[in-house]
Amino acid sequence: MKPWFPAIAAVVAATPAAATPRTPASPAPAARSGCDRGCLLDMTNRYLLALEAHDAARLPLAPGAMVYENGRPGRLDDGVWKDATIITGRSTIVDPEAGQAIFFGIVRRKDAGQALYVARLKVADGRITEVEQLTAGKDDLLFNPDGVHFPKPIWSDVLPPEERVPAAELRRIANLYFQSIQEHDPTIVPFHPDCNRTENGTPTTNTNRPDVITSDSCDIGVTKFGWIPVVRERRFPIVDTARGLVIGISHLDVVPGISSNNGPRADAPFTFVIYEIFKIVDGRILDIECFMITPKDRRSIWPVGPFYEKLHPYRRAASPAAK
Repeated sequence: MKPWFPAIAAVVAATPAAATPRTPASPAPAARSGCDRGCLLDMTNRYLLALEAHDAARLPLAPGAMVYENGRPGRLDDGVWKDATIITGRSTIVDPEAGQAIFFGIVRRKDAGQALYVARLKVADGRITEVEQLTAGKDDLLFNPDGVHFPKPIWSDVLPPEERVPAAELRRIANLYFQSIQEHDPTIVPFHPDCNRTENGTPTTNTNRPDVITSDSCDIGVTKFGWIPVVRERRFPIVDTARGLVIGISHLDVVPGISSNNGPRADAPFTFVIYEIFKIVDGRILDIECFMITPKDRRSIWPVGPFYEKLHPYRRAASPAAK
C-alpha cells in the first residue's frame, strides 16, 4: 500500500549529534512578553477558573487569538470547554522569556469520565494570544489517568548550576529524541541510564506489563518504533533551564503494513499527536512524560511555515507542508 504522507525530502543541513559544550545557566532574562513567572502562573490559574465555569468572557483574550483543540481550530465554548466540571490534578510549566505557559492536568467531564488535559497559553501585553489544547480520553492509546500524578516532583526540582544546559541545547537534545524515533536509532540521543518514559499515564519503559508497546529501557525502546517513519512538525515552545525542562510537540505518522519488533501492525494509516515533557539533567534525558491522541484527520496540529523551517534548520528530513 502506498503511504499517504508525502515523500521525505532530501537531507537538509543537520546539526552534528555531538553535544555542544555545556556552561552553567545564567539567570533568566526579563520576560520579553512583559509577563514574568508569577504573571504566567496567575494567567494560567485564571484560564482554568474560566474553564471550570465554562465562561471564556472572563479571559483577557487578544483580538484574533488563535484557539486550537486536538489539532483543529476551535472556540472556547465547545469541546472540553463545554463539559469540563472539575480539575483533579494540576501542574504548570512556564517560560517567561517566551511569554508562554503550559498546563497538564486531569479534568472530569459531565459524563463523569476523566480526561488528560493539556493547555498551552501565549501571553503578550497582558492578553492571551494563543490557546493550544489537547484532550485525551478513554479511546486514546494507553489511557490511564490513575497513573498520572500531579504535581510530578521531578518537574519542580531545580538543578544545580553545573547540571544545567542552555535553552538551545535543551531543544537540540529533545529534537534528537524525535529524530531517534524517526531513524529508530538510540545512539544519536543522550539518554540517562535511569531514563523512564510514561505515555498517557502508562509506564512504557522498565516495566514487564504485557500490554505496552515497549517495556525496555528508553534506548532499547526507540529501536522498536519501526512503524513510525516520520516525526514531523516538531516544536519546542517552552523551556525552563533552571529545572532542565523542555516541552516538545510533534506528529508521529504510522504507516500500515510496516512491522517492528513488537509494535502494532496497522491496517490503515494514522497519526499520533504528542505533547512531551523532557527532564534533562547534565545533558541527558532522564524522564519523558507523553500525552497523546490519534485525531481523525491529519491536519497540522499548529500552523507551520517559513518560521518553522527557520526554527529547525538542524532537522535531517523536511516536514510535509501543513494541510
